[in-house]
Amino acid sequence: MSIAATGYVIFDLLAWTSRLRPEIPLRIIAGLNVLYGLGTMTAMVLHRERLTAIGMLYFGIEIGILLTLAWWESRIASRCPRRTELASSRRLER
Repeated sequence: MSIAATGYVIFDLLAWTSRLRPEIPLRIIAGLNVLYGLGTMTAMVLHRERLTAIGMLYFGIEIGILLTLAWWESRIASRCPRRTELASSRRLER
């Protein structure tokens, strides 16, 4: 799981410095956060006999945060202006 988190950080930095439209990396990160949450749920199910109540609580909170973050990122991505909207607004400014 830590390898995936490191990959997210690297992707985040690359997306931040790229010239892509901002909604594309946001949607990718949102999808990856959902997958990470599903991976955490899978790990919880596979290791449920060894997890304590505190461990279950910790991972439950982590999944809640991840899914909330993914929802928030998707929402922000849907509000990003499209390239055509940007072009038309620039024409209006001239």
